[in-house]
Amino acid sequence: MRHTYLILNQPAPLRPSQNQGLRAQHPQPLSTFTQNAKLTRVHEITQCAAYLWLVKTWKLYSVWSLQCFVIRKFEMKKTITKLLISLFCFLGYTNANAEPQKPIITVLHAGTKSDSGMEFSYPTDGKAKLIFAQGIFPIGAVLPMHTHPSPVVVHVLQGQLTSERPDGESITYNVGDSYIEVPNSPHKVTNTGKRPAIIYGVFTTVEGHGPLTIFK
Repeated sequence: MRHTYLILNQPAPLRPSQNQGLRAQHPQPLSTFTQNAKLTRVHEITQCAAYLWLVKTWKLYSVWSLQCFVIRKFEMKKTITKLLISLFCFLGYTNANAEPQKPIITVLHAGTKSDSGMEFSYPTDGKAKLIFAQGIFPIGAVLPMHTHPSPVVVHVLQGQLTSERPDGESITYNVGDSYIEVPNSPHKVTNTGKRPAIIYGVFTTVEGHGPLTIFK
């Protein structure tokens, strides 16, 4: 017994000519490779644009940050200047209202005898006269044996001096020392230091009393 089957909704196969006409009406889509290449290109362009945007944004931010830094520095300097001016004004006002400083007077030397124990007296045969003198002794300089007709107060401002008497007694004086030389007492003065010596001397004499130093 033979059976006959009907296949419903099954299109009939197309002939070659019909198949080519259908392809012409409905072209096939691009290949997967071409689509991926275009997507990659779009992705690269997007990345490049994003990078350029970031660079531009960073440059703008850097310029803005530099401007802010300079402005802060300038404002800080202005503030410090104002504070210093205020401080100086305050100190000036305080000093102006403060009590004036009192002078300080220090007696460098006083006595009725020389360092060797010799007493002295002032000349009285004329009008009193004071003479303030300076002596400079180069290194190794010697002032030969001599006397003074009146008392002398000596102050060593610089260097070192040694006063020696005929009997060999000697006294060395350094910076800041003061001493008295009595009248008619022979002595020799030598710079025994390592630098020039400077002394100040005050002669208490009278007018017409003759030279201040008499060499023997």
